[in-house]
Amino acid sequence: MIISDLPTGCKKPLRVLGIDLGTTNSVITEIKWHPGSNPETKVIQIEQDTPLGVYTDILFPSVVAIQAGKVWVGEGANRMKRNPQEYKLIPGKNLFSETKLDMGIGRTYANAPDGFRSASEIAGHIINSMIQHAISMDASPMPCVAHEGLCRCLLHTTRGFATLRILAMIGVAPLGLFGLVNFSFINYPRH
Repeated sequence: MIISDLPTGCKKPLRVLGIDLGTTNSVITEIKWHPGSNPETKVIQIEQDTPLGVYTDILFPSVVAIQAGKVWVGEGANRMKRNPQEYKLIPGKNLFSETKLDMGIGRTYANAPDGFRSASEIAGHIINSMIQHAISMDASPMPCVAHEGLCRCLLHTTRGFATLRILAMIGVAPLGLFGLVNFSFINYPRH
């Protein structure tokens, strides 16, 4: 998003969350804008549970693991992935990575539990976890809008539809497409 492309006629403060769902790692950025001032931008550091405690970083591994009834997303799942035998993890059943690539081919996981049976559902867990963390960090009543970078996703029909399914799964409604099909702006209601 180009900073000068803020919504025309917007007279209320605005918070925009930008998500880049990556194959290996994902990142979330924030733009805060108050009328009459320049936007503030930053990459958000995310606290991520791991088996050894909380790990904080701007990189959020695009990995999900289900172990002993707990869903691990990000660094915790990534660390478990390094030693799947210890955590009794089986790819496609309770360990999921490279989801973005799997979205492109519409991969499903027949042995996974409900809510984890498609690459889109796994991506939804990753995106939702990142957004929930970003929203919990800021108690301001500022309206929150999120956008997901879709440069490649929208150019590939299967990924474009998968992205729309992800947004629907986590309760996000598309507002429209702007620019050169680079970004989709989506409304993310505060809970």
